[in-house]
Amino acid sequence: MRISKIVIVLAAIFLMAGLSQAQIYLGVQGGLGFSSFEDQDQGATGIPLGATIGTDLLPIIDVGAEAMFLVSPYTFDAEEGSDLEVKFHQTFYGAYVRWYVLPLPAITPYVKGGVAYYTGKWKSDEGDIDLKGTVGFNIGAGVDFLMGL
Repeated sequence: MRISKIVIVLAAIFLMAGLSQAQIYLGVQGGLGFSSFEDQDQGATGIPLGATIGTDLLPIIDVGAEAMFLVSPYTFDAEEGSDLEVKFHQTFYGAYVRWYVLPLPAITPYVKGGVAYYTGKWKSDEGDIDLKGTVGFNIGAGVDFLMGL
C-alpha cells in the first residue's frame, strides 16, 4: 500500500532528525492553490489549510511532513456553457524539502518541493465520486512568520 511507504519515509526523516538532536517545529499553513489536472480546459483555485511538522537539515534547508485539505474546493463547469458545477475536494499527506531564500529575523521567504499521497472527491448535483488516491509531487513558495508562544 502506498500510504505505508509514505509513513515509513516520514518516520525515517524524523528518526534522523531525532538522532541529530535538531529542533523540531510544528506549524499551521494555508494559502492559495492552483489546479493542474490532466486534460483540463479551464483553471481553478482553491484554499488549502493544513498542519506541518519538520526539522532543520541545514541552517537554510529543512525537511518535514504535512497534511492539507481544501477548505474551498476547486470548482469547474462540467461542460462549456452548462450550469452544472463540479467541485473537487482534495486532501494530501506528504513530505517536503524547503529552502529559505532570504533568512530574516521575523519574516522568511522560501521555496519548497515535495511528494505526497493525494486523495479526493468530485461533488456535483448529479452525485459524488470518490477518487482513487495516487502519489504526486508539489512545488510552492511562501513566507514563514515567526510567532513565539
